Amino acid sequence: MLNLHNMLIWRILILNIFVQTLLFAQNNTKFLEYEIYENGKKLENTVIKLYSNNQIAKIINPTTTDLFSINYKDQFVYKTAILQNKTYTVPTHFDSLPKPEITNIKDTILGYYCTKYNFTYFSNNVEVWVTTTSPFKGSPSSTFVVPNGLVLKYVVNGNRTVIVKSISDSTEKLELDINKEDIVDNPTFLSLQINSRFLTIKKNRSPLFTNLS
Repeated sequence: MLNLHNMLIWRILILNIFVQTLLFAQNNTKFLEYEIYENGKKLENTVIKLYSNNQIAKIINPTTTDLFSINYKDQFVYKTAILQNKTYTVPTHFDSLPKPEITNIKDTILGYYCTKYNFTYFSNNVEVWVTTTSPFKGSPSSTFVVPNGLVLKYVVNGNRTVIVKSISDSTEKLELDINKEDIVDNPTFLSLQINSRFLTIKKNRSPLFTNLS
């Protein structure tokens, strides 16, 4: 009877450790910084930032005002922007993203064991290095996403490279703030972007050009 009682306590302790580990993985966030190189030359002031855990990733790219989030649980990528003082979001399911070819080529980046994936995107050949040994998932690109992996490097047509330079802990709490009323399709989103830029240009026109219209 005593042994049975001890076994029950032992199982409860193991279950508790498992739950705590799972919660830690879900709540703990990593912060990654990626550098961009073109023809071997590093581009200054173009660091891509990625916040990542095992379910959500958020991309901050200095080359665009759009914000990108990746929901690995539901397998959606979200593109969000504030246009004409309103938030709009475009959801894209993983099934609509480019599909990779997995190779047998391996490498190690910042201590993570990686596998090379090949993507074809329009006329571009993209080599993507992915680790599946990390509990954290993410990608610096909203186009090249691997459902069970963390992208640490990708190379476009052999001359443009995005590669992780650092990985650190973060206190950032990742949440998806997606409202159903903000969701639009991509053509609508692009149309709103164009109209928003037109209104901005029109608002900022100088008196000289205004008099010529």
